[in-house]
Amino acid sequence: MAKSTFPVPINLLLLDLVGALMTALGIIETADPGVFLDPEQLYPGYNWFLVIIGSLLMLPMVLHMVKRAKQQAAAQRAAADGQPASPPSQPKAPKTKTVQRRRP
Repeated sequence: MAKSTFPVPINLLLLDLVGALMTALGIIETADPGVFLDPEQLYPGYNWFLVIIGSLLMLPMVLHMVKRAKQQAAAQRAAADGQPASPPSQPKAPKTKTVQRRRP
């Protein structure tokens, strides 16, 4: 029997969940301040801070999904062309520039 793996890493899933909760809390607090958090005890604009930070926490999951979709599309194109699918690419080493010194 084949081993099935969950396509999304659990750390990205948890990060996305925390981000979604923070974003939802920020939106709710923007619409009706004081529902969950006491506005007098927090700094002004805390609701927008929650929305922005929550959205940024959800970004890694979106980027992971886009990367997987690109890999699957490339594999499907390769299969349609009759070529074997290439393995995921490794990160490239940074290019170094060679500097030639002028001799006096």
